Amino acid sequence: RSVRWRRPLRSPARKRPQRTLRARRYVTVRRQVSPCDRNKAHGMACSASLVSVGDVWGTWAVISSCAALGIRLENTVFGRAFSGPVCAMLLCAIVTNLGVLPTAGAPVSGVQALVIKLATPCLLFGADLRRIFASTGKLLVCFGIGTLATLVGASTAFVLTSSHLQGGDSAALVSAITAKNIGGGINYIAVADTLKLSPESLAAGITVDNLWGLLYFPTLGALCSLQSRLNLSVKETVEHPDELSTREVGANEDKRAEIKTEHRAQSDQPAPTDTATVGVQELAVCVALSVGIIAVAQVLNPGSVLPTATVLTVTLATIAPTQLAVYSPAAELLGKLLLFQYFASAGAGGGSVLQVLQLGPLFTFCGIMYVVHLWVVVGVGLAMPSLFREMMVASNANVGGPATASALAVSKGYTKLVMPALLVGTFGNSIGTFLGLALHQLLPLIG
Repeated sequence: RSVRWRRPLRSPARKRPQRTLRARRYVTVRRQVSPCDRNKAHGMACSASLVSVGDVWGTWAVISSCAALGIRLENTVFGRAFSGPVCAMLLCAIVTNLGVLPTAGAPVSGVQALVIKLATPCLLFGADLRRIFASTGKLLVCFGIGTLATLVGASTAFVLTSSHLQGGDSAALVSAITAKNIGGGINYIAVADTLKLSPESLAAGITVDNLWGLLYFPTLGALCSLQSRLNLSVKETVEHPDELSTREVGANEDKRAEIKTEHRAQSDQPAPTDTATVGVQELAVCVALSVGIIAVAQVLNPGSVLPTATVLTVTLATIAPTQLAVYSPAAELLGKLLLFQYFASAGAGGGSVLQVLQLGPLFTFCGIMYVVHLWVVVGVGLAMPSLFREMMVASNANVGGPATASALAVSKGYTKLVMPALLVGTFGNSIGTFLGLALHQLLPLIG
């Protein structure tokens, strides 16, 4: 019989064990971008900075040095052209690009968070609304027209350039620039801090805006001079200069020479400030009041500390103007120093200086905004010649703040507009932040 062969079964001991698939655990780790990688992304050489990222005191030393140099350069020709805060920012940006300071880090963010919160109340100690409304008169109305012109110009420029403005924070940058051209630099950084504007955009925005300001302020001065010459020629034609005595003509010439000499002295020397009464006690009280206001604002509205602090400071200045007037010079000096510190720290996070200057769409946006603003204020001034001087001073208060507006009034001999110019500029600091934040809510509907 044939035996059918069968394959022998393997014993259980020799049976191969089955492979089991182990579950692999994937952990997503977000890698932090180092300054070296950031330099590579911008096409620059990778080199470690002289001051390490975690060196708090080294960072403060470099930023404070740049702020001090910016204050020193403010009294030079270059500083008067670019403004002291921009000089401090550019110096710190150059130092950062040379590898002395890291481009980002906790110390730089800590400097910005501290100085901006302390500077906001200090710069608003003189914002007495009752005095502003009672003393400014027609200039306050002209300032309102200039503010409306800035809002219209910013909205028009955003509609025309929104498709070319890159970045997710373009609306925040537009709002910050608008707030700056209503009040001043304190409003720019307050809006930027509230809307979490990136350091690169912050540095680019203030640099481009100040470059346009270099063209705008001489234009206002030229328009004031042209208007004065036209009025003088009309007045001399009506009064028949042949009937004027030689003594009167000589007196007029002496008065013009005195005004020109005063203008030259004002342009060569910094504006005087009442610093004789500023002492340690005044500075200590200013710091205590500023810290207290920020603490109350933090409790009332943690999400919008700076706008809340603005409301509290303006309310306190309106309720108790006499008490705060004693500490106003010290608060102004302290706020100015802190403002320089902030702009210097902004230069540390601004990236490459060449990249900041190569921003075509942002230049276009600011150009359109300035042109629309100028058209409106000049058009109103020509339609109502009696308000031409007030419109020019109010426009200067919008774009440059109270210091530049009062300087324009002094240089052109508008003695009655010197103090009102300071008051309306302070009023712009009071409302600029809120109008910038309101525009940020409307930009998605406009664009």
